Amino acid sequence: MEWMVIDIETAPAPADCPLWQAHADRKFSAAAYPGAPANYKSAEAVERHRAEWEAGLPAAREEARRATGLDVRFGRVVCVGLAFPWHEEDEAGDPCVGGFRPSEARASVDEASLLAETAAMIRVRASAVRGALGVIGHNVGFDLRFLCARMLHHGIEVPAPLRRWYAAAV
Repeated sequence: MEWMVIDIETAPAPADCPLWQAHADRKFSAAAYPGAPANYKSAEAVERHRAEWEAGLPAAREEARRATGLDVRFGRVVCVGLAFPWHEEDEAGDPCVGGFRPSEARASVDEASLLAETAAMIRVRASAVRGALGVIGHNVGFDLRFLCARMLHHGIEVPAPLRRWYAAAV
């Protein structure tokens, strides 16, 4: 069996993401006011509580958006580190990292392209070793769940080595 080392980096939803906007509009609106605590007896105290709650909505909304980098519904994959460290070196004698020599590494413009390219590299390597490709990495459970969910979100078929590992882990 050959091993593949994988690590991803995620980022929160952009502030103008329509899916995030729809979610935030429901969760952080005046209509979502949970009500004053039961010990608030006077109408003035209840109204003051509601006004303070509503004043805090913009900050709460932004704080929640920043946390979406860990939520597969809204966050996005911005970087995938992929290495086959025990695989032979390329013709220049450099280790193969992510299917590219390190000098050829580049930034991907959009998540769908990055994920499609990642899936293709994994499929090629899995085919070369007849499917005997294991996955290792730091916090790889989160990484693979996030990666697979985002691939499915973009209509990209999840490569077999990721499906097998994920199915065995849950």
